[in-house]
Amino acid sequence: MEINEKLDIFFRAAIDAANEQSGEILREQESVCEESLAEYRRIRQGERQARVRLLEEKVRKEVNRTVAERLLDLKREYQGRQQELRTELFERVEEKLFAFRQTQEYRALLVRRIEAVKAFAGGGDVTVYIDAADAGLLQELEQQTGCALTVGSESFGGGIRAVLREKNILMDESFASRLAAEKEKYS
Repeated sequence: MEINEKLDIFFRAAIDAANEQSGEILREQESVCEESLAEYRRIRQGERQARVRLLEEKVRKEVNRTVAERLLDLKREYQGRQQELRTELFERVEEKLFAFRQTQEYRALLVRRIEAVKAFAGGGDVTVYIDAADAGLLQELEQQTGCALTVGSESFGGGIRAVLREKNILMDESFASRLAAEKEKYS
């Protein structure tokens, strides 16, 4: 074999070895680049998911805040309307009580209440008060019950109040106290 042939074989062997080495280096570089790209994509995906979670949390908090504010407004509105209706109801009740106080049934109620107080007192010393607005009924009630009545210095909305001194008891059968108790129950 001649030197040129030997050189040609050596040259091909060197080129083949270099090509094989460069192919291997190229594959290694591709692998490194693919791993780096995959790592970059994982990091970017994680960052994107973190941003989405933060945005979702922010939106959720904003929605919750808006809902809470609206619920608070609705609750205030409800309570205000409830108070208006309560006030209207008690105004109607007071009107009806005033109308009731003009009837014969009211006089009969006063007689029954006075009789009940007398029975409770058992013949003891009792002072029965009627409302100042009912002063016109004083004689009629005294005749029907046989009990000396006193006109109260303050208006208590109708009904009676009684003091049993021996038993140290104050009986309050007035409409004002019952109405106040009902108002307290619903406030």
